[in-house]
Amino acid sequence: MTTGDYINTTVSDIIRNFVNNNTFLPAIQREYVWGTYEICKLFDSLMCGYPISSFLFWKIREEDKNKWTAYEFIRDFDKKSPHNKEANFAGLNKDLYLVLDGQQRMTSLYIGLKGSYSYFYYRTRKEVLAIDLLKKPSNEINPDESQYGFKFIEENEFSSSDHC
Repeated sequence: MTTGDYINTTVSDIIRNFVNNNTFLPAIQREYVWGTYEICKLFDSLMCGYPISSFLFWKIREEDKNKWTAYEFIRDFDKKSPHNKEANFAGLNKDLYLVLDGQQRMTSLYIGLKGSYSYFYYRTRKEVLAIDLLKKPSNEINPDESQYGFKFIEENEFSSSDHC
């Protein structure tokens, strides 16, 4: 890959093969700040076929990787402790990429597809992203309305056998 190249890939490929594998967050990034509403809107936008913009990566050569401090993406977000864990590059024998633009979106995809979102509201709640498969998409174009019924529900509201 040369400087300025665009790579067209799938969300699944990014989450499965890049996040916390060879793609991390530079120390200059702010912490993750999105809530469940923004995550649901992102997934709804994807399902509607709306563009979610591109991501900007900074390539770090393998031999220079220890010159930089980087952090892992959060999989299981906890609002009371929103800090990312420092990445450990020991045993990582390849170039790595630091996300300069798109951290909120990429973290949200990771949380929505593989993780959870915890917060305190009268008690600690741990929620996972779900979609209402019976919701019929609206014909109205209303950007504030969810077309596909994404929402976060408490992890204990359904058993693990209910997952796809």
